[in-house]
Amino acid sequence: MSKDGLRWCRSCKKWLLSEFVTKNGICKPHEAEEARIRYATNEKYRRERRQHTYSRKRNCEPIKPETQIQVLIEFNDMCAYCLQPATTFDHLIPISKYGGSDFENIVPACRKCNSSKGNKNVFEWIQQNQICVSDNLKKRLSKLCQFLEFSLTAQTFRIKGKSLNSFSKLEFTK
Repeated sequence: MSKDGLRWCRSCKKWLLSEFVTKNGICKPHEAEEARIRYATNEKYRRERRQHTYSRKRNCEPIKPETQIQVLIEFNDMCAYCLQPATTFDHLIPISKYGGSDFENIVPACRKCNSSKGNKNVFEWIQQNQICVSDNLKKRLSKLCQFLEFSLTAQTFRIKGKSLNSFSKLEFTK
């Protein structure tokens, strides 16, 4: 209900100009305050917001919260590469090389390992840095190799409208 271009803010408990009151019936400063409180107290919401921001910056599909939790459980909240506490997620096939945000392509990583690997070939990076590969990472990498072998032989497999065979970037060594 609006009167003379004014709307009621349920938080301030007063009439304000309509342009300052959102459709939720609260003024913009109070809406921002509620969002900050929700971000600080709700872990799932915080993950969703971080992923949304990350995916918009990188122009990629966000990692679903369920996938994040599954990956963290599989690796016991530890970095897949150095077994330190994981603070980020790494794409085994980097986004820049047409990797996706699928469960099979995501591993937890500490910030140091994730930034060190960057968009490098995961197999070469592991050899260069003399990483001792854990059993969980071995399983994930062997699945990745099977997937790549299957994908490279399947003429119909396509990523983002282009044939996978046309991407020489995806040549991995075992």
